[in-house]
Amino acid sequence: MKWFCPNCWQEIEKETNKCPHCNYDLTEFEKISYEDKLILALKNPIRDHRMFSIYMLGQILSPKAVKPLYELACSSSDTIELFYIAKTLKLINTKESIKYLYKLKEKNNMLLTNFINKLEEKYGN
Repeated sequence: MKWFCPNCWQEIEKETNKCPHCNYDLTEFEKISYEDKLILALKNPIRDHRMFSIYMLGQILSPKAVKPLYELACSSSDTIELFYIAKTLKLINTKESIKYLYKLKEKNNMLLTNFINKLEEKYGN
């Protein structure tokens, strides 16, 4: 199993207390909230871990995650990941999350645009 620093996402040894790449104190990671850990995990290099975090942020309706989710969407070309982000932004349903959801239509991804339109039909505008 690979282990990554939750700050810089470089690979590290399992029992490391301080990241050798960025000097992040890994013992501090245990003290942060579950929500903040999920937000940090949006930068995880392993897609499945990001997908789980996206899903869980939608389940807890995290308004703190809106901007990091949008930033991930801007850098992603993975349509399935973009679907998860779009649904999570719609579930969070704040003014900011809806603004970013509509901005995702600018990615010129027809599948994503159609998915967002279906979310609007299902959950309302």
